[in-house]
Amino acid sequence: MPVRESPPRVKRSTRLVAFFMMPGLALCICMCVAVTVTGPAAAAPYAGPRPAGVPLWVPQSIDHPTPALDPLPVALMAGDTRGGAVLSLHQAGAVVSALWNLRAQAFETDDRSLMAAFEAGPALESDEVTCGCNTRSVRGPISSESVLVPKRLRFPAAFLVEVKTTLMNQPYVQYLVIARQSKAAPWEVVADPGESGSRSLDRSKLGHGGFDDAAPSAAAKQLPKEFAAYWHAWTEDDHAPSHSPFAPGKWTTRAGATYAKDPSGSWSLQNGLMGYYSFEGGGENEVWSFGTAAGTITCGVVRWQTIWAYPGAGIHQDPSQNNWGTTIPPGNYQYEAETQIMQPCFVQRPGASVVVVSGLGDPDTEQAVNPLPTTPSAPVTPSSPSTTTPPIAQA
Repeated sequence: MPVRESPPRVKRSTRLVAFFMMPGLALCICMCVAVTVTGPAAAAPYAGPRPAGVPLWVPQSIDHPTPALDPLPVALMAGDTRGGAVLSLHQAGAVVSALWNLRAQAFETDDRSLMAAFEAGPALESDEVTCGCNTRSVRGPISSESVLVPKRLRFPAAFLVEVKTTLMNQPYVQYLVIARQSKAAPWEVVADPGESGSRSLDRSKLGHGGFDDAAPSAAAKQLPKEFAAYWHAWTEDDHAPSHSPFAPGKWTTRAGATYAKDPSGSWSLQNGLMGYYSFEGGGENEVWSFGTAAGTITCGVVRWQTIWAYPGAGIHQDPSQNNWGTTIPPGNYQYEAETQIMQPCFVQRPGASVVVVSGLGDPDTEQAVNPLPTTPSAPVTPSSPSTTTPPIAQA
């Protein structure tokens, strides 16, 4: 079977990168080629629906680092012993400060083991950048913050902090969901969505003792799965679902229109391969909802997986592992599964559509699927599908 020689590893078409990847948020150092597109974005050549045999979803294999053994700040083990709650508002502020400084240290030194000591869940999966690279940009100082602390009498417990800061000297809003699983465990960052630009921070509905007294919407837990289905509809059907709870905006209608120009089953103008796209909402343990003075904010996870293929041939990883990064062994494969993790937040107000904030994507895992026999002949260098007629995969 002939093998498709892929160029140095790059993320999908730059039209989507503009939406889902913010330069400097997570820099994948194995991405060796920068491609720019000028002028109006053209539609990618479409070859047809996903053939039988192409995986719908490849389970991820994530190799988390061993957590560093250095002692963590005392604030991360603090707990309120006076009012019955597991955490006071004052202690929450100390926890935020300690974690903010730890993140700056870990990002500045690319210390994945340190990240694993104070992060877990989607935050660690996103920040350690498991595709084989681990560079993160340090956020600037906190200019303002809003801390939403529900009163919890026992563990597990979680609270939310929204921060106005900077990323690469540009305004940035950082959300941190901070959780503690038991009295013996420290407070950890479990989700860290973010949004470029500036927006008003959500505020607590203050109750007795200053705690957030608002009850989140019970239906909010399903929003990440509904949002995954929303994006899936755009890339499969070229339009939004007929009934959607989401308001028009950057991460909904604008992103969807971009998907419609690069649907699942299109030839990539960037790497000469065919991409089949799927979206999955995170599990129930990856959704956090908090009541606010005006409604509810929910932060969750959507994972976006591309199955790269070259019908009738294969995909090649070079001996130096430049094509697909260091997590793909050299060799020839039928498919390559590239997964990104996105952490959207959903703002709900009575009588209004759901507003989506934070949809930035981080590179997650790269996985080879179905090894192929090594061929004695040299792999073929691809031509751009914009200038050639690509073969059509047969179901």
